[in-house]
Amino acid sequence: MNARRLARLVELIAACSMLGTLLADGLPARAVSMSVPAPSAIRASAPPAPASATFTPPPTLLATPIPAATPLPTPTVQPTLLPAPPSLPATATPDPRSVLIGAGVDTEVTTYSDCTATSPLPRSEAAIYACATWDTYFLGHNPGVFTPLLSAQNGASLTYYDAAGVAHQYVIEGYVDVAWPGSVPQAPAGAVAQFQTCVTPSGSVDRVFWADAG
Repeated sequence: MNARRLARLVELIAACSMLGTLLADGLPARAVSMSVPAPSAIRASAPPAPASATFTPPPTLLATPIPAATPLPTPTVQPTLLPAPPSLPATATPDPRSVLIGAGVDTEVTTYSDCTATSPLPRSEAAIYACATWDTYFLGHNPGVFTPLLSAQNGASLTYYDAAGVAHQYVIEGYVDVAWPGSVPQAPAGAVAQFQTCVTPSGSVDRVFWADAG
């Protein structure tokens, strides 16, 4: 134990010793009586009455009204206007073509109007010689569109479709070979068409067929 407790114990022992001496010497009891209240006088201190608890109700919470949602304006959808399709022209009638078909020949036909015969004749198509006015006079190259005609026999049939689409039927009745330069041979009576092509590559000899109406 520490020094303070020891000192306190010594003082307590001294006091008890002194009290014992006084009692031995006849000290009246009241002189040493201790004022100790009677047990009845001692009342337990009642705990203080609890303060009246005042119940304070919690504040009434008012629901904060939620403002009504402002409706969004309905967007106006503008229809996408597609450009109007271009106006289609009325169905055009195809350009009429003149063609000659038959005896192995199948070619378009144009017009050759150079009466001096100095302009070249197209190799890709036949031509009607406009300067022969007594019948329909066809010209065509060999080698070229009239090559099959050299193998034609009498009685072979050809059909010419003019620009109006009208068909003209011809039947071959014979031919004649002509040396050039020379003149265009006249067809026999009754012939309505003639067909001229080269026999030799140099064009020195031509063959001219004549035909009656089919």
